Amino acid sequence: MSAVVESVGSTSELQGSRVAHFCGRSNRWVWRGPPAFKLDPPCLPEADPEQASLFSPAGAPMDDWLDALAVRDRVDALLAAARVPGSHRRGYAEHLCDGVLIDPGLVLWLGTPGRLRRWRDRIDALGAESGALVAVCDRARALLDYAMAMRNWPRAALLALQRQRPSGRAFDVTMFPPLPQRLGELRHTLLPLAMRTRALLYAAFANPTRIEHGAGYCLVEVLGAFRLNFDWQRRFITVSQRHVSDYECVRYAQADLLAPLPSDDWCLPFACRLRQDLRTALGWAWAHEDIEGPAFTWLTEVVKQIARQSCLIDHVRAHIREAYPTDRRVLHDLRTCTIGLWRGRGVRSGRYIWAWRHADLLRQRAGEAPRLAPLWGFAVSLKLIGVRDDFHVLRQRLAEYGVTTAGWRLLCRGSRAVYRPFNGMGTNPQQTWENLIAYVCLLQRAQATEPMPACFVRALFARHWYAETPDVAALPLGLVRGAIAQIRRTLPLGELDAFLEHELTPVLGWIARTHPVFDSNQQRAPWRWFHARYLAWCENKRRTVLKVDWAHGIDGLRWRGFDVVPLRDSTTLWQEGECMRTCLHTYVEACASRTYIIYSIRAGNRLRPVAHIGLHLLADGTGRLDQVKGFANSTVEPALLEFAKRLARCRHVG
Repeated sequence: MSAVVESVGSTSELQGSRVAHFCGRSNRWVWRGPPAFKLDPPCLPEADPEQASLFSPAGAPMDDWLDALAVRDRVDALLAAARVPGSHRRGYAEHLCDGVLIDPGLVLWLGTPGRLRRWRDRIDALGAESGALVAVCDRARALLDYAMAMRNWPRAALLALQRQRPSGRAFDVTMFPPLPQRLGELRHTLLPLAMRTRALLYAAFANPTRIEHGAGYCLVEVLGAFRLNFDWQRRFITVSQRHVSDYECVRYAQADLLAPLPSDDWCLPFACRLRQDLRTALGWAWAHEDIEGPAFTWLTEVVKQIARQSCLIDHVRAHIREAYPTDRRVLHDLRTCTIGLWRGRGVRSGRYIWAWRHADLLRQRAGEAPRLAPLWGFAVSLKLIGVRDDFHVLRQRLAEYGVTTAGWRLLCRGSRAVYRPFNGMGTNPQQTWENLIAYVCLLQRAQATEPMPACFVRALFARHWYAETPDVAALPLGLVRGAIAQIRRTLPLGELDAFLEHELTPVLGWIARTHPVFDSNQQRAPWRWFHARYLAWCENKRRTVLKVDWAHGIDGLRWRGFDVVPLRDSTTLWQEGECMRTCLHTYVEACASRTYIIYSIRAGNRLRPVAHIGLHLLADGTGRLDQVKGFANSTVEPALLEFAKRLARCRHVG
């Protein structure tokens, strides 16, 4: 653990007023005073054995003339006055008197404000007439600081501390990923390396950034894995990543400045810090490709798993975010001119560079019309207008797309509120812009004074099983107003989703596929009229569809109480595809030519199937799994997927 403390860096940053001094005679750090912790990770520093502290294995230095029993009696009286529970008193007494390592679970009891205040008062009233009592008071105060620090730790970190063995303080080996098959014989050398990885990682968590300032630049090193170089003269940010021996610049790389470390990409360069240690541990086996690659991959997984289970990354992110020398005014103006905002999402360095270089223009647009600035920034990002074009140019461009004065007023009231339903829909920006224009045109036709419900708008523009997409701007106003009235009324739990999935979406699919022409009276028809027309179309389609039969498939299959039924005619394919919101009818020709088979997973008390299994049939009659889909092409549970794989190995053609 002493190696961990030496690798943390500046001890004064972690200790505040209690600093550590380097002693040249003993060639080690010496703590001056009991530790007062500001650490987020459970990387606990080693104290000087000569000095009593919370983490010292040495007992209190009792003089010969002082009776140890008297000190223990004073400690018992202290614990009784502090109202320590009987189940905790032995651990507290052994720690205060003998310096035995205390279980972190016992310290949790002391973390409440009332108990901390009572503990502090008891310590002040204890008095210290001898060296032994002074050591006990020091441990009690250190225990107080330790409890206050633990209040800010996540629970996962406390559980990680409890998994530490008191003797060797080695992390439980069950948290490490399993070794690859070829590396089993090298377990005795790789597990100590995993322990060293954990020590380096927790040391990096304690001091996650190292900042270096220079003339016209600032260099921020993050977790010893990558660096960000802020060039003030060129207004540019470059990213360099640690490799085997040194940092190398990564071309076109970007970093997230406000929510760093969004993924595990940093774990690979961090593992490069231990590549030489891994090579030394493997010895002669390092030269073999089938050992070198899996060993380094396993080491990277060790870093990922320790970081994930310690749950300290969120605390590290805050430190890294504060270390970046970003201009808060530029960030504020950039977020004001960004239409798609997500809670917790940061700013990529490329976007920050652009805002950095156009800071004056962004500030001007955000000051003129803060509610319209997000739409202006969206149009600039699509290069529909220039960065120096004002809001008058934006209005002219919108007028070319059919946006009238009424639509412009809606956007001026809050463009971000109008855009909110399109957040996270997964479409490309150009398609999102076209959907936004169609939505504004629909608002104009409906003479709406506020945006429509977000769930209704998302259902209008979502990608469904039918290939055609309806003209949203030309939808009947009776359908739109009736559907919104259905959504806004008081609905039981789950009925809103049922309405969107089983009523609204099928009606939209009917309009998209048949392109019906509505007269002026039908345009104003209520919602139930449109839904009745869809049901009538489904019944007529089921009767008129060309029926094609085939005979291959296995009968009488069961899985976990569900019936597994092969579909053997085109009418059933169309009917179940329409019921499940999938395109099963497109497989009629493949099924009729005996190259494909679809199985329906049905429950006895449900009208709609649970899922469908699609198999490509091979020449020998067996199958190859193609897909297993639920309602609206949703994913299914892994157990059903495994059953489908076993089903594919059977013979489906007699």
